[in-house]
Amino acid sequence: MAKKKKSKGSGNPVLDALTEMLSVMSPEEKMQLMVDLKNIAQSGSLQDDVLEDTYTYQRPDYTKEVKPLAGYLQTLLCAALPSDVLHAYEVAHNEMVSLSHQEQEDAMFNFFMRILADGLTRSFAHEENATSLPMVAGFQLVDDFKLTGLFDIILELLKQNIDFYEFYFGTFEDTITLILAHVGVGHLDELKETIKTEGFLPEAYPIIFKAVVQMAVENPFCRLQVLVWAADVLKSCVEVTIPAMTMDRLVEALAEIKAVDLLPLVKDIYKQFNIQPVIIKGGFKEITKLLSKGTDERIVGFADFKELLNLLLEGEDCNFDVDNYWFNDDDDEEDDDGDNWFIGADDECDADDECDADDERDADALFYKECGYKPGKPKAKPGKPKAKPARKGKRKYALILDVTLKGSPRKVYRQLVVPSDLTLNHLGEILVRAVGWEGYHLNQFIAGKTYYAEPSDDAWIVGMQEDASKCTIGSLLSRVKSKIKWEYDFGDSWVHEITLVEKQAVDDNEMVKVELLKGSGACPPEDCGGVCGYRHLLNVLKNPADEEYEEMIEWLGGGFDPKSFSLTAARNKVKGYLQN
Repeated sequence: MAKKKKSKGSGNPVLDALTEMLSVMSPEEKMQLMVDLKNIAQSGSLQDDVLEDTYTYQRPDYTKEVKPLAGYLQTLLCAALPSDVLHAYEVAHNEMVSLSHQEQEDAMFNFFMRILADGLTRSFAHEENATSLPMVAGFQLVDDFKLTGLFDIILELLKQNIDFYEFYFGTFEDTITLILAHVGVGHLDELKETIKTEGFLPEAYPIIFKAVVQMAVENPFCRLQVLVWAADVLKSCVEVTIPAMTMDRLVEALAEIKAVDLLPLVKDIYKQFNIQPVIIKGGFKEITKLLSKGTDERIVGFADFKELLNLLLEGEDCNFDVDNYWFNDDDDEEDDDGDNWFIGADDECDADDECDADDERDADALFYKECGYKPGKPKAKPGKPKAKPARKGKRKYALILDVTLKGSPRKVYRQLVVPSDLTLNHLGEILVRAVGWEGYHLNQFIAGKTYYAEPSDDAWIVGMQEDASKCTIGSLLSRVKSKIKWEYDFGDSWVHEITLVEKQAVDDNEMVKVELLKGSGACPPEDCGGVCGYRHLLNVLKNPADEEYEEMIEWLGGGFDPKSFSLTAARNKVKGYLQN
C-alpha cells in the first residue's frame, strides 16, 4: 500500500497527529469518537480503561509463600510518618547486622512478599493513614546489605496492577528505578525479556529501561555494554508499535549517558511509526540535542533511599504531604562557617545547613567481569544541583581533612590542614596537586544532593551546578566526622571521600596555613579507565606474560608503582599553587 503524502502540519505534533487520524475516519466513526470522548470526560476513566485492556498479568498467590515477619520488620511495615519510618529502619538495620547474608535475604524476601500478598486484596484508596514509605526503607536495607539475591522479587513489584503501582510508586517512581539498578546487575538478559513481554503496566517498561541506564550513570566504564543492551531493546520496538510517551521517556533516559551512538536507531523508530514526541518538545532537533549533549535532568533525583527519607523528615514539620511532597521550610538557623581568609575573602556560602555523614553504599563493580578496558573513556556529566540560600559564617577554624580515594584496589590517602573559609574552587585545585592528578579534567564537590563546581560555558553543564567559588569548605563540614565527596574526571569518575577529623578555632587575625600533612599510595594514572580500569592495569602489570603488558608499559611511558608516594614532592606542588 502506498504511503499517504503528509501535509506540512501545524507545528503542534499532538494536533497534527489528531488531524491525520480524523482525515481517514468516516463520518460515523467521527460521531462515535465524539460520543466516547464526551463520556470519558465525564467519567475520567480514560487511563483506567486503557490500563485495564493492557494489563493481563496473572499475579501468583503470594500468600502461599508468606511467613510471619520478624518483629522489627513488622514495626517498619506499620510505620506511617517519615520520622517513624526512619526510626523503624534504623532499628531494623541494627537487628540485621548480626544476621548472616542468607538470613538477611530471607528476612527481606518475606518483607516484600508480605507487601505483594497484601496487594492482592488491599484497598489502597480507602486507607487514610497508609504510606508507601516502609517500602522505601526496605529498599535502603537491601542496599545496606547488598542483597542482590532479591532481584526476582524486586522485579515482581513492577508486575503489579495500577492500584499497587500508584500507591507505591506513583509519587516516588525513582525508588523502584534505583533499587532495580542496584540488584539488576548480572540480570540484563532477564530485564530484556521482561521489557519485551506484553501484559504488564506500560509504566513498567520505561522503569526497567531507566534502571539499566542508571547502571551506566553510576559506572561510566560500563556505558558500552549498556548501549548494546539498549540498542537491542530499541530494535524490538520495531516489532510492536510503541507509545509516543514511552519512547520519549526512553530517549530522556539515554540522554543521561549522552547516547549519541543510538541516535540513528532512535530516529528510525520515530519515523517508521510516525511517532510524534509528546514529552520532548522540538521534534528530532531536540532529540538530537539531548542524545548529543546530554540533559540536566537526572534519572534519579537522590543518591540513596536514606537521603530521600531524611528529605521527607525535614518536611514532616512543614506541612508535608506524601502524595504531594512540596513543603516550605523557613528554618533560618545559621551554620558555623569561617570568616574571611586571604583566598576568597568576601565569598558567601551557598551550601546546605549541614552535611552530616551518611553511610555510603560502596559502589559495587557492577559489570567489572564483563567490561573491557581501554584508556580514555567518554566523559560523564554531573548531576542536577539543588541549593539553599547563601549564609555568611561566624568564626574561623583550622580544619584537618582526611582524603581517601573510594574503591581503589590500592589505598590512596592524603591529610591536609585548611582554613574553614577556603572556597571550594581553591580546595579543588589544592586536592588535584595533593593527590597527584594532572589537572586537565573537571572536578566537583558533592554534598548530599548538591553539586559545586567551577562555572562552565558548556551548554550541558550550565545551570547544573552551584558555583564552587561562592561556598567554603567550613560550611559543608561543620562537625567532626562529617563527610562530603570530591569527584575528579567525570568520565573515569574518581570519587574521593573527604572527612573532617579535627576542627580547631583560631583568632580572626590568625592566618591558617594550607599544608599537606601526610599521605600514602600513588595517584592512579590519568585516563586509565576509573577504578575498574585501574584494577585491570595493576593486574596486567603483575604479569609480564600478559598480552597487554607491553601495550600498558608503552602507554604509561615506563613502569608504575602503586605504593610510590613522595610527601615532599606533593607538598611542593601544593605550595606552588598557593604561591601563584
